[in-house]
Order: sequence, then C-alpha cells, then structure tokens
Amino acid sequence: MSGLNFFPTWLVYSVLIFTVVLPWLILSRPVRADTPRVDLPPFTPDLHNDKSIVVKGWGENELRKIIDDFIAENPRGPSRVKTHKHFEREWELRFPEDLPAFEFIAMVNYLTYPLNLQAPDEVSVLGQATLTSDFQGMPQPFIGTKAIFYVPENDEDFDVVFVKADNRAIFSYSLSEQMWKLVSETQLPPKVAITR
Repeated sequence: MSGLNFFPTWLVYSVLIFTVVLPWLILSRPVRADTPRVDLPPFTPDLHNDKSIVVKGWGENELRKIIDDFIAENPRGPSRVKTHKHFEREWELRFPEDLPAFEFIAMVNYLTYPLNLQAPDEVSVLGQATLTSDFQGMPQPFIGTKAIFYVPENDEDFDVVFVKADNRAIFSYSLSEQMWKLVSETQLPPKVAITR
C-alpha cells in the first residue's frame, strides 16, 4: 500500500486548498488592468502657463464628475482645475498649478470621451496653449508658438488629438503611440469655435 493511498483523496485536496490556494487568494493584491505610461519626461510646472480648455455641452455636475475622474485616473494630471462659466453649458478650464503636456492633451480627449458618461451630440472641446519643450517630439520651429488642440471631426480612433500649430501646420497626436504626425486636413469639428 503506497503512502498516498493511505490518506483519503478528499483530505489531500483539502490540505492543498487550505495551504496553497486559499492563502494565495486572500493575500494576492489587485492589479490595474491598464499598463503604465512609459518614458514621460520630468515635469517642472509653469505657474504662468496659458493652457486652457473651452468645453461646450456639459452641465456643471457632469463636468465636475469628468474632471474629478480624470484627476483620479492621472496622478501626473492637474492637482487643481479652475472653472469659469461663460454661458449655460460653456466652460473655460484653467490650470493654475499647470499640468504636463501629455496630460493636457489627454484631458482634451477625455473631455470629449469620458469613461463614465455618454457625451451628448453638442459637446465640443478646444484646448489652447503655447507649445513648449514639454510637448516632446513637436518640431522645433513650432516651439514657442500658440496652438489649438481638438478631437478631429468624424474621429474613429478615440485616442487622437489634433494640434493646429501657429496656423501653419496640423499634427495628430496618438495617446497610445505618443507620437506626432503631420496631417494635411484640418478636420476641425464645425461645433468648435476658436475663441482667441
């Protein structure tokens, strides 16, 4: 009679469950499903930055939820967002403590496609900022120029933001690929109005 046949099968399985499987289940930590962003440059905030985003279409409670969700999901994002109401459903967002360029671009996209809300048809988002070296990969001739940021009309990628730099060139920026591409068409949504 072998040693394993001496113990009942149910006892062997019970010991394995209580000594191996159960402690592993209890002590394991949850892991985020998304992968962290890599190679983001160090960031020095500019307290005199001119970054702003004009948002049309969201109500006050919806906008607050979107901003709070974005801040919670992006540790490098804005620590404080100043909102100014222009009209009933039009807001201007400012960033008194600044935020990194990547997070600014991501916020333009997120305000268009928030994770926990269905965007009404009339939502439009337009970011504005001076391009600095923080916008890594932007061609040098455009550094120091003003730019507008928007999600292109008829967007099918859901992770791209277009940047019109100095009224001379239009680039697309993929949040997943983190690279700039020169594009030939503006694709500025008709709902978006350039305010400055």
